[in-house]
Amino acid sequence: MAALPFNHVYLYIYLGIGLACSCYFVIKAFIEYLNLSSYRKNFQRPQSFKNQSLELLQHVLVYSIASLLCTVAWPVILIWGGIEKIQERQARARELEPKFYSQKEYLIKKVTLEEAERDSYINDPLGMAPKVAFGHLNQAWCNFLAELEEGDEVWIFEIPKSKKPARSSYRIEGGLRGFTRIRDQKIVAEFIYQSD
Repeated sequence: MAALPFNHVYLYIYLGIGLACSCYFVIKAFIEYLNLSSYRKNFQRPQSFKNQSLELLQHVLVYSIASLLCTVAWPVILIWGGIEKIQERQARARELEPKFYSQKEYLIKKVTLEEAERDSYINDPLGMAPKVAFGHLNQAWCNFLAELEEGDEVWIFEIPKSKKPARSSYRIEGGLRGFTRIRDQKIVAEFIYQSD
């Protein structure tokens, strides 16, 4: 029996890897299709035998073409699959990222609304700042208070300049002061009135 030419061995290895990838992706897609089919059976009217046969034929054709493409172009499909996985991980990481700059380690003390507003009035010799709590930031303060519910706590927080806030921002590097609203031991809102 004659030995295979050396370049044919590489071709068979390439196609073998492609066939393995193709089987994996086709089986995975077919399982997803079966799950979707069982879901649709529960929520859609039954289809006629002709429609079911036509749909099955379409899927067989699609899977055949997909498996052929996967066998030939598996490096591209693997790279595309890898990029998709990375994007999914990044999206999950963004979901877990803190939504607020303030975190529990930066909380200083619990205050009443009267205590919070007491030192907030700005003494502007030119009279440009409105004579209301937190001056020009009064509307933001009112928005912060508008969603206050019974049982919520208001805490002062301060993030020193040397510390990096939990929430990343290209504009803020630290040195923040403000108030945090805590509900059921979780931070639900914050009002920042000073940024260094």
